[in-house]
Amino acid sequence: MTACTAARLSFALPIALISQSAFADLTPQDVWGNTREYVESLGYEFSASESMLGTTLVVDDAQLRFPLGERGGDDYLSITLGVMQFVANDDGTVSLVMQDVTPINVVGVEDGEVITRIDMSYTQAGHSMTFSGEPDNLSSEFQADSLALSIDSMMDGGNELDMSETFFTVTATDFVSVATTQLGELRNLRQSGSIGSLKYDLGAAVGSRETFMLGGEVSNFTYETVGSLSRELAVMVNMAEMIRSGVTVDSKINFAASSLSMKFDARYSGSFDWSSSSTDGFYATRLGPEGVAYDINHANLKVDANFDRADVPIASELGESAISIALPVLKSEDAQDFELGLALTNLSISEALWSLFDPGSQLGRDPASLDIDITGKAKLLFDLFDPGAAAQLRGAPPAELNSFTLGRLFVSAAGVALEGSGAIEVDPNGPPMIPGIGMPVGAFDVSLAGANGLIDNLVAMGILPQEQLMGARMMMGAFTVPGDAPDTIVSKIELTQEGQIFANGQRIQ
Repeated sequence: MTACTAARLSFALPIALISQSAFADLTPQDVWGNTREYVESLGYEFSASESMLGTTLVVDDAQLRFPLGERGGDDYLSITLGVMQFVANDDGTVSLVMQDVTPINVVGVEDGEVITRIDMSYTQAGHSMTFSGEPDNLSSEFQADSLALSIDSMMDGGNELDMSETFFTVTATDFVSVATTQLGELRNLRQSGSIGSLKYDLGAAVGSRETFMLGGEVSNFTYETVGSLSRELAVMVNMAEMIRSGVTVDSKINFAASSLSMKFDARYSGSFDWSSSSTDGFYATRLGPEGVAYDINHANLKVDANFDRADVPIASELGESAISIALPVLKSEDAQDFELGLALTNLSISEALWSLFDPGSQLGRDPASLDIDITGKAKLLFDLFDPGAAAQLRGAPPAELNSFTLGRLFVSAAGVALEGSGAIEVDPNGPPMIPGIGMPVGAFDVSLAGANGLIDNLVAMGILPQEQLMGARMMMGAFTVPGDAPDTIVSKIELTQEGQIFANGQRIQ
């Protein structure tokens, strides 16, 4: 499945379909007409019959079909919506009444014959949907006591699979969604909502030899999305074209707590158990012509793992984990911004795990931390989401690096702390010090605290032979100078326009 196909599907699967896509006027006919136009603009084939029952528009035998095959293949996704009723209310709003259970089928076809199939059910309980407003500026409200997606049966190679130990279920409770849509040259969407609890369970078996189970829960889940869609997504062949057409997405998901458990059993290789939990976190995504960005954050992450053929269980705690990535996505003659951030705060592991490699407690047991902040500018040489353009590079660098800034580097572990910062500018036309990049010019400042203490501990642990102790200290002394604090060394690394590298004024290349 191409990225473009997946993107269109993400806008049009059942929850999105009923929460974002429909447009409401004061008549059921306009609500239905705009709903159908939207879904077909995404590439769906929509078939149904229509009839009037008083002031209610009844859409019967409603079927969605979406082609999944690449290069003219026959694979497809089908959604059987069945009967939908668009009810004109006395207050000028329109209600959409849908069936409680919606069948969803993913079908693989080869030589005109179905060889693979996944049959799923999308279930809604205690649900209601109401539209209000005008055709070009409307609001919709959806709520449900519960929503669930489950796999009912599967076929592979023309053979039905035994589902007794294979299952997949996602369940959301206390679901509320509010959406507004403004229709113009683009389709502008804003949606927010909440879920009391989101649970998922997955299990699979390979004969009697291997079993795998995965389950988890996220509580107090809230989300907000703002975006713009082209009204002709169906004719666009890749994600790059969609972005150039004006597609933008800015979304954020927050949750109060999450848990995950995983278990794998194999007759010959043993079993493995994993469990993790966090108290809160968020995921944020931005996509548009200016680039793509991701921000992920978890607080108070705990992990426990056991492998039945290992003597020591794995247990760790992490105060905070955060990652941020921002990249350009469209080819440009001008340099564009990129960013990478990674933070792991207060990582601690169990004493049982420490004792595997430091039974004498020579190393410091203080929690470890990592903090990296990198920014820069680069000229992208192809559209990131265009597979055809990427293939034409044929091993050439995908971008020209213009500048690189290490805003912060901090690593603390085992009684040692490393800090650094600096920046370089790159001359792409200069003699390439680094193949494919060019000539970097700039400087970095680095400091290391606790290095001598670490060397002494490594000698005491037998990791560093005593006869190599003097050589290790001489190596540090060749490129560093003492810092102001005890057991601290510092170094200034400089890269010159002539391709030379200096450490504290001493040329090393």
